[in-house]
Amino acid sequence: GHSLKTMLTKMRVQYAKQLLGDCSLSMADVAQRVGYSSSSYFSKVFKAATSQSPDAFRRAILSNSPVQEDISDMEDLQS
Repeated sequence: GHSLKTMLTKMRVQYAKQLLGDCSLSMADVAQRVGYSSSSYFSKVFKAATSQSPDAFRRAILSNSPVQEDISDMEDLQS
């Protein structure tokens, strides 16, 4: 069986994957919406669960989306 903490983390990461497709949300916004007060801790947990950072995941899903968004200022979204 899985512990409650493990299941909660898995659910948070799944929800974060959905939210990361929305460029209007900063990493801090995504972290808070999935239940983390620290965006750096969120990044650490996300990377441990998916083997890639939230930024890398966002870039990958945006580059694969049929509507190409301007992601040149993705670095600004981290704040």
